[in-house]
Amino acid sequence: MKVSLPYVGYSVDDGGTASNQHFLMMTATITIPDGNQASMHAMVTAQKQIQEFVVAAEARLNDVDDMMLHDFVVEQLRDLATQYNQQLKLFTARYANH
Repeated sequence: MKVSLPYVGYSVDDGGTASNQHFLMMTATITIPDGNQASMHAMVTAQKQIQEFVVAAEARLNDVDDMMLHDFVVEQLRDLATQYNQQLKLFTARYANH
């Protein structure tokens, strides 16, 4: 799954001062394993990838002044977490029945 989120970036002038706010895309390829078949290693790897992506997105989210953009990014992060958690439930259910 390729995840792309917009965030606010700034151009830096010759004096090292940030100016000219513009939007950039933060993109990552995150594989959310099928919880019915995934190994423990695959689930842990996906969890770490998602956590790193969320932390990076949250750091950039602090600079977003546009509430619609802010809410969109937050909703996308929640959706990503929901997708992983659905697979995690399937994964843990496999082992709970043993």
